[in-house]
Amino acid sequence: MGEKQHSVYLSQLKAMLKRNILLKKREKRKTTAEVLLPLYSLSILIIMKLVLPNPNLPEIDTPRGEAELLEHFRMLNNHTIAIVPNTTQTMEFLRKVTSLWDSINNGRNISMITWVPFETEKDLLRAYWMNPESIPIAVLFDDPGPIEGQLKYEIRTNPSLYATPPTTSLYSSELACRSTAKEWYTFTGVLPAIEGGDSCPVNQYYFSGFLALQALLDYTKIRIDTNSDLKIPQLLLEMFPKKAHTGTWMVVIRVLIPIYMVTSLSQFVTYLLILIVGEKENKIKEGMKIMGLKDSVFWLSWFIIYGIFVLFLTIVCCVLLFTLKVFQNTNFFLIFMLVLLYSFSIIMFGFMITPFFDKSRTAGILGNFIVIIMSLFYFIQVFFKESSSVVLWIISLLSSCGFALAMDNALVMDLSGRGVNFDNLWEGAMPFGGSLILMALDIVLYGLLAYYLDSVVPSEHGVKRHPLFCFKPSYWCAKKRMQRIPLSANGDGSVHSLNNTDSTIDVEPVSREMRGREAIKIVDLYKSFHVSNFQTLCFECSLLPL
Repeated sequence: MGEKQHSVYLSQLKAMLKRNILLKKREKRKTTAEVLLPLYSLSILIIMKLVLPNPNLPEIDTPRGEAELLEHFRMLNNHTIAIVPNTTQTMEFLRKVTSLWDSINNGRNISMITWVPFETEKDLLRAYWMNPESIPIAVLFDDPGPIEGQLKYEIRTNPSLYATPPTTSLYSSELACRSTAKEWYTFTGVLPAIEGGDSCPVNQYYFSGFLALQALLDYTKIRIDTNSDLKIPQLLLEMFPKKAHTGTWMVVIRVLIPIYMVTSLSQFVTYLLILIVGEKENKIKEGMKIMGLKDSVFWLSWFIIYGIFVLFLTIVCCVLLFTLKVFQNTNFFLIFMLVLLYSFSIIMFGFMITPFFDKSRTAGILGNFIVIIMSLFYFIQVFFKESSSVVLWIISLLSSCGFALAMDNALVMDLSGRGVNFDNLWEGAMPFGGSLILMALDIVLYGLLAYYLDSVVPSEHGVKRHPLFCFKPSYWCAKKRMQRIPLSANGDGSVHSLNNTDSTIDVEPVSREMRGREAIKIVDLYKSFHVSNFQTLCFECSLLPL
């Protein structure tokens, strides 16, 4: 008898698989959309990842090039410097500055410094606005003068040429001054220059000539006060080290990419619900059950069809993610298993919610929406860094939320240069390995809930089983085959068993109008099945004349 039932089960499964494949072939547009929409969404995600820069900036603790203090100033083609005020003492001081500049260069073919004096600051500004490029840098001296009095001056750079940082800013951003060696450019054939001023604003003091001019002025004053031939020593500039830093756009990556992955990989649930609820809506499923189709065969056939589909989708998605270097340091197999288990759980989730819908369109619209809403619990760990690991394990029972948490974990570790591998599979408050286990648990849990809800949720045909049916001993212990009990009607219209084997049998009472009018008694009524692809229903009974 067991082999016979097994053969019937396999024949039904084979027939259902053929039927489902024919349905997918007939709906070519929907089938094509199921394949292309996730890939299209994933391509947008990949472009988004490539556009956004890496938010994890590593520590820089080694020197990155060096520059001699006066080297860049020597290479400038224009050594025009505006001076305020135009006094005898100021011009005498500037002649000594020129003399110091000549002694430093030792007769090398370097352009001379051209001093352009202005009487007042207003004259300087008027000349600047008439032709801004004519004044690359200016020096404003205070009275009484740089020779007899203290050396007090102000250096102003041309913002259209070299935008030096504002004096109110003591420090630059943590993101600045982090260019790599390939981004440096060389001013001489020997020494690489320090990082450019566009990415490191403080270095504009060097490239604008601010530091060189300041050194010339200061050392000239020292030579005057000490009455010596002091020369400017060779001073080398190097970049300070930088500590590791995470950019603020990391929040954008952690918000968008995991949720977008959930959305793109769960779109097929819409078409799954439309198909299954559509068969329920059109009475196709009930018709097949009347013919003897087992519920487990119906659900297993659809799981196999969509399981093959998501396996193909997972392979394509993972190949794209790793080929286009969305993940560069993460193990391929671990991401593959995560995506595959999540897709299987979404299939089971679709099975689980079908009993609540009677209209296929409503199910298709709300199904994907419910998946996305569940994934929003993922924000708990993004915005609440102190969230308990217990909370993360609990919300991971929602498969879309657990998938978003795992993707976030993988992205953060990959961007940090470590990646997710078997060595660090169990690190963190919500380890990646734990996400894989919970994803597999979700598949089983959703499958059991799908079976339970399909059995107890009322439909247009009524309630199938009692809500506590799975807690009754009769459900877990196999019953003996019930004997066929011949029934008879009494003269008062009541019904009784002819052999009195069971006095509590559930029978329909005879109405008062029909009592005493019996013409035929039906005895030994039962149902039996003949083996075929779908079981054939027949009735056998004995008729006893009154």
